[in-house]
Amino acid sequence: MLNDYRELSAKYLSLFGDHEALLEAFNEPLSYEETPTAGELQEWLATDKTNEIPYSSPDFVCGDFAVMLSQHAKMKHWDIGVVAVFGYFRDTREPYAHAFNAMLIKSFPPPKVRLYYVEPQTDDVWHYEGYRKIEEGDYWKIGGEWIYVEAYDIIVPYE
Repeated sequence: MLNDYRELSAKYLSLFGDHEALLEAFNEPLSYEETPTAGELQEWLATDKTNEIPYSSPDFVCGDFAVMLSQHAKMKHWDIGVVAVFGYFRDTREPYAHAFNAMLIKSFPPPKVRLYYVEPQTDDVWHYEGYRKIEEGDYWKIGGEWIYVEAYDIIVPYE
């Protein structure tokens, strides 16, 4: 019984520490910023557990995934923003609304940076030709679907 208590206590302390780190990341600005390479981003995404959380509408949806990934990245001193796209599917004309992440990636030769997008539910990473930002009033391929973007909102800025 004492071993069960010690194990439970250790898990609680670990969880509490993670909670404190997330709280600090959420409430404090970055003391300094690092810009990862595309390879560093891919390596980190392979270890980050955000994509393993079950989707549960309305309790944990796309915006929650994007905010969580942004906060986890902030603990690494990375500036990952949250963006939202509103529009409709090209083929069906059904409404579309989705949130995901955007960040600037270090490229070579320095000091170039390029805009990448991240789907926090699957760890997919992509960019558009010329590393362009999604713009309103046109079709963009997002998650394998062609979406007409009526509105593109930056929810959490990235620099």
